[in-house]
Amino acid sequence: MQRLNSTNGGPFVPIGGERYRDPFGVIWNRTEDKDIGIVEGLGLPEPSLDGFRLPDPLSERNFSGISELIQAEPDKFRVFGLGFPLFERAWTLRGMEDLLMDMIVNPGFYPGPPAAAGRLQHRRRNGSHDAV
Repeated sequence: MQRLNSTNGGPFVPIGGERYRDPFGVIWNRTEDKDIGIVEGLGLPEPSLDGFRLPDPLSERNFSGISELIQAEPDKFRVFGLGFPLFERAWTLRGMEDLLMDMIVNPGFYPGPPAAAGRLQHRRRNGSHDAV
C-alpha cells in the first residue's frame, strides 16, 4: 500500500520566520514545534462563514510530487489522505476554546465549518488513487 497525502506536495506556503500558511489560510508557527507547528491567530474570529473562501481541492499544488511517487511503485494500492479530520480543521480555523463555546452558545454555527470542509472531499483524479 502506498500512502499519499496533501503534504507530499507541500500545501504549506512559507511566509517567513518559520511560519507557514495552509490552504485554508491558517498560519502555523514552527519555531518550537518543527513537525506541523502551532496555530497562530484565528481563521474565523467570529462564528460566521461570511467571506470565507474554501480552497480549491483540485489545486495543482495538492498533487505536486504524487505522480512521481506513483510511477516509482505502480503496483501498489494507493490511499490519499486529506490531512485533517473535520473536527481538527474546525478548531484550527476557529480555535479550540471558541469552537467548544460555539457548540453551546452558537449551536447553529457549529455545523458550518465541518460541513464546509466536508465539501472538500477529494475527487478521483486521473486514477491517481484507489481510496480516500
